[in-house]
Amino acid sequence: MIDWIAAMQRRRSVRHFASEDLPEEAVAGLRMATEAQEPLDEDVDAEVQLVPYEAVGSRTAVGAVGVVDRAPWYLVGLAEPHPGRMEELGFRMEQVVLTATAYGLGTCWIGGFYRPGQLGERLDRSGDEVIAISPVGVPQSGRRGRWIQAVVHGVAARGGRRKPLEEFAFWQRWGAPVQRQAVPPEMWQALEMAQAAPSWSNVQPWYFLMSENMVLALGDSRPQRGNNRPGRPYYRLDVGIAMSHFWLTLNQLGYRGSWSSLGGQEYLAHGALDIPEHIVPIATLVL
Repeated sequence: MIDWIAAMQRRRSVRHFASEDLPEEAVAGLRMATEAQEPLDEDVDAEVQLVPYEAVGSRTAVGAVGVVDRAPWYLVGLAEPHPGRMEELGFRMEQVVLTATAYGLGTCWIGGFYRPGQLGERLDRSGDEVIAISPVGVPQSGRRGRWIQAVVHGVAARGGRRKPLEEFAFWQRWGAPVQRQAVPPEMWQALEMAQAAPSWSNVQPWYFLMSENMVLALGDSRPQRGNNRPGRPYYRLDVGIAMSHFWLTLNQLGYRGSWSSLGGQEYLAHGALDIPEHIVPIATLVL
């Protein structure tokens, strides 16, 4: 059984991989994970495939040379056209990403630098949208590998800190920071794990509005570093990833609730809340 919290704490974006293939046990475990993700909304047709490099066709199909090394395997996230497709794919695919982390493998969410049309055709899924991909490989070791990762993590640390909880977790009303003593320890830990979630250019566009019996996940829809392009609202993907961290933590600690996606009905929730216009309600979790 996967220790999700430990995987979240260890996960880092890895862009440089050893040339060796994945262990058979890891491939089998990842295949099982692609078939057993917990959905956010069962009505949204979303899928994560684990495919070998050879199946995706070409180097340019899966990532710009010099940005991310070629990896032996790739996760490819696909979804049907649907208002909730981005958060759905983020919620599901992060479960597989964390499974890879638990096996000691490296991953890196990629929402650009690849050719979605070419990938969809190669996978015989041209009717679906390729929303995101991730290389999966053994992290490069040795002096060069350690140096590269140190540089990457150093740039990331300078380029964007993790938001403190009081900036994205509110209690009962928008802008009122949640106090640690107001929530159970398990809920606080779930917020800390959401804080550690990966996001597009480290924007971290998610928010959680909490009360005694409900949590509302929201996203900042303002374009930031290209995370909300026409037809590609990647900020919602990031919210789905953070929601996955939040839910997996609570689930591991004994809570059995589940998120309910607003699935394109965000305007109904928005009208009942005193929140900024650019903040979009995404899903609710009843405690």
